[in-house]
Amino acid sequence: VGVILKHFDALLLYVDQPKDDLASLVQYLPIFAPLFDTLGPNIALAQPHIKALAPHLSTIAPHAARFAPYCAVSANADVLLWYFGWVLRLPLLRHLLLSLPAMPRIAAFLARRLPRRPVRGRTADYECDWEACEDFFRETQRGRRGRGLASA
Repeated sequence: VGVILKHFDALLLYVDQPKDDLASLVQYLPIFAPLFDTLGPNIALAQPHIKALAPHLSTIAPHAARFAPYCAVSANADVLLWYFGWVLRLPLLRHLLLSLPAMPRIAAFLARRLPRRPVRGRTADYECDWEACEDFFRETQRGRRGRGLASA
């Protein structure tokens, strides 16, 4: 409960979701709750894309912690799903790609460079401040390693 309260302000963004969407998200709470400290900056960034992410959460959830340092992936989840969502529907291919050690870094690179206009239309020029989130994540991880709380 303490972890959830710590990130309560970011979770409040999800309150205005339709009840059906919230019900589908509640089943993933036991998976994501232990990761809230790691996923902290990503929670708010992923909120606008939750409708696109919801069908793929069962596939993405086991790999979420690996993608946590790359806030650009959460901020541009709709773009990545628009271009590569078909990969998540093919069991063998999704397992192969998501288990690649470099996949989070590749996804972050593509999230920054793929054209957004086909996905977002006129709102393609709006930018999330995901760079500040990545800086915050790095500083947080450095602090944890210094106190012996996170493994290298």
